[in-house]
Amino acid sequence: MARPLFLAAAWCAVLTAGSAAAGDTPGAASSPQEAGGAPAAGAAPASAPVELLDVDDLTCAAQGAAGGSVLAVADGEEVRAGEVLPLLFLTHTELVYAALEQAVRRRLMVKEARRLGVHIGADQVEKSMAAVLKAQSDEFELAAGPGSDFEQYILERYGTTSQAYRAAVRDQVMEELFLARLIRYQARLEERIQVRVIVVEGFDAAREIAAKLDEGANFAALARAQSLDRSARLGGLLPPVARDCPHPLLQGAASLKPGQRAELSSIPGKSGELFRILRLEKELPADSRPYGEQAAEIERELETRALDPFELTEWDRRVRERYRIEVRMGRA
Repeated sequence: MARPLFLAAAWCAVLTAGSAAAGDTPGAASSPQEAGGAPAAGAAPASAPVELLDVDDLTCAAQGAAGGSVLAVADGEEVRAGEVLPLLFLTHTELVYAALEQAVRRRLMVKEARRLGVHIGADQVEKSMAAVLKAQSDEFELAAGPGSDFEQYILERYGTTSQAYRAAVRDQVMEELFLARLIRYQARLEERIQVRVIVVEGFDAAREIAAKLDEGANFAALARAQSLDRSARLGGLLPPVARDCPHPLLQGAASLKPGQRAELSSIPGKSGELFRILRLEKELPADSRPYGEQAAEIERELETRALDPFELTEWDRRVRERYRIEVRMGRA
C-alpha cells in the first residue's frame, strides 16, 4: 500500500530526487549570509531565470512547536498532541525516537541553510514532487487495482485532503533537496580526503589481499570482488570526507599521502570483528566560495553521485558539535 513520503523508511532514498540522473551510491563559508537575508545568486541557464527558493520557504521553518495541536474532539473536549506523545513513547519507543531524530535534524538543517545561504530551484521541487506522487499513485494502484481512487484513499486513510497531502509531500521533498545540497556544500568548505577501502572477515583474508596489492593487484577490482562494505560496487571508493573524520573505517587515513595504504586494522561489525584495508586516493582543498558560486558544481556532483548515508552520518556529527542539543523525552 502506498505510504506518505514523510513515513518513508530511509532518508537518503530521495535526498537527490531533484537530480536529473542521480546515482544510487550509498565549517563556515567565507561570507555566510545573515539569517533572513536574500539567498546568494545561483548559476542560472542562459535561456531563462530560475526561481530560487531559500530555506524559509519550508513550512517547518516558519512553524513553532506543534505540541499543543488539537488532534481530536471527544464530546466537546479537545485531545491534544501532548496527550498522545506519552502513549506513543510507551508503545512505540523506537518510532518516536526516530521521529525526534528527524525533527532535530530538520531544525539544524534550517539553521545551517539560513546561515550559509543555500537555495534550490523551484523547478527542482516541482519535478521531484511529481515523481514522488506518481510513484506513490502507481504503488497504490498496483495494490488496490486499476481505477482505484488515490485521492479518496488519502482522505480515508490519513483524514486529510489531497491538497493538504500534496503540501506535506512538497515540504518533505524540499527539506530533502536542501539537506543534500547543504551537506555537499559544507563538506566543500573544509579540506577533504577520499579513500578506497576493502572490508573482509578474518585477519588472514585481509593479509592475503594486502599481499596481492603489494604485488600490483588492482585495488578497485579486489574491492568489487571481495569487500563486504557497501562501497564494493564502486571499487571501494568512499565519498570525500573531512580529514579529521573520526569514523573507525577511516582510522589512520589523515596521516597518509595519496597512493599510500594504512596498516591493516580491525573495525567493529554488526556480527563481530572485521578487518579493513585502506588507501588514500586524493586530497581535496577547501573551497570557501559562497554557495551561489558553487551551486552548479554541486548539482552536477549530485547527478553523478547521490548522497551516501556515510555523508549524512558525518554531517550529523559535525553539525551537532556546533549546536547544543538536549534530549528531554523519556525523563520522569
